[in-house]
Amino acid sequence: MRLGTGAIVLVDDDRMEDRNVNRILNSTIQDARDSRLKVDVMADAIERTNLGTRVIRVTKNLWNPEVIRTAPSDA
Repeated sequence: MRLGTGAIVLVDDDRMEDRNVNRILNSTIQDARDSRLKVDVMADAIERTNLGTRVIRVTKNLWNPEVIRTAPSDA
């Protein structure tokens, strides 16, 4: 992201839990209490940097065949 990454695709269908907070950078206990989607927690952190990185949020399981079609064509 800091090296000029144009786009990042975040893939996860899971929600935050208390046990995740120590492993997920930029997450908070409140994210877990609100049961936020992990992709939203990470995407919000990336967007807060204001570096112009395009974030594509995919709330599907990585094993879902549709996920590969989400990759940006210019990546």
